[in-house]
Amino acid sequence: MTPPPVGDEEFQQLGGDKEKTNVGEVVYRDASRVLTRMWNYRDSDVTKIVDGTDGALATRNFMLFVEEVDMEETTQHELEAAMANLAESYGKVFVGDFEWKVFNFDEGNNSVEL
Repeated sequence: MTPPPVGDEEFQQLGGDKEKTNVGEVVYRDASRVLTRMWNYRDSDVTKIVDGTDGALATRNFMLFVEEVDMEETTQHELEAAMANLAESYGKVFVGDFEWKVFNFDEGNNSVEL
């Protein structure tokens, strides 16, 4: 993910028209273009999988947002234990590997490289 778009980046949606991103919307992008909008809800034509596509990896992403954690009341260890517990719980229901990360977004820090 990169910094939120300013609301004017072009996006070619899969099977649809070109559109513009919204201010502050979460996107996945490469160095030259927006690949998905609204997390993975809107995919682009360039990321589609077709007959003959080699090496594609099917993934399902989910993110849990916690707007604020009072780190004076909650230790880093407690936060990590809660995330590990959540991943373990999902693993009992869904097949696959689960990875969790904690990102700290604050003013001036609004992007993360995955």
